[in-house]
Amino acid sequence: MKLKILFFARAREIVGQPEIELTLADGADTEAMIAEVVKLYPPLGDVISNIVIAVNQEYLEGKMSLKDRDEIAFIPPISGG
Repeated sequence: MKLKILFFARAREIVGQPEIELTLADGADTEAMIAEVVKLYPPLGDVISNIVIAVNQEYLEGKMSLKDRDEIAFIPPISGG
């Protein structure tokens, strides 16, 4: 299956682009997707515990199965003044 992965803020800086297309085996879940993204971009492993994941514009709570063409966003905490 093909997934659209979006990166924001610090995650985008690490990856070097705003989005990628990721291909995973059918039936893969969010844990497998996160592991694959961190494998492709190892520096994400340093910040992944602070990143919120959204699947199809809904915040992820726990683990879930993914479907072809799902859109996943990696959203680091935003700080400002």
